[in-house]
Amino acid sequence: MGEDKYRTLTGLGVQVEVLWNRPTEEKGTTATEVRHLIIDGKRWDHLVPKSVYRYITEHHLDERILQIAKEAGKTK
Repeated sequence: MGEDKYRTLTGLGVQVEVLWNRPTEEKGTTATEVRHLIIDGKRWDHLVPKSVYRYITEHHLDERILQIAKEAGKTK
């Protein structure tokens, strides 16, 4: 699936940075990692752009992530 998207986008002239073809240590921070930090009550603001942090907190998405994790029994 990823290769099809790559071909489509590059065929349209879009510059694409392929992450799925890189070693894990070169991929950077993932949304999954950020969600886990939120759930664990650890600091995550330094891992995302300021605008992303602001959007998540202003729209209470961090609280929603915690709520979903609690409902699923995935919090400490």
